[in-house]
Amino acid sequence: MLWICEWMDGLYTATATATATATATATATATATATATATATATATAVLAGVEDVLVS
Repeated sequence: MLWICEWMDGLYTATATATATATATATATATATATATATATATATAVLAGVEDVLVS
C-alpha cells in the first residue's frame, strides 16, 4: 500500500512541475509578445510621424 502512496506523490509532483513549467513558459511568451508588439507599435508610430513631417514640409 505504501508504494501506491509514493507513486501518487511522484505523480502529483510531476504534475505540479509540469504545470509550473507550462505557466512560466506561457507567461514568458505573453511578455515577449507584448514587448514585441509595443516595440513594433512605437517604431511604426515614429516612422509615420517622420513621414508626416516630410509630407507637411
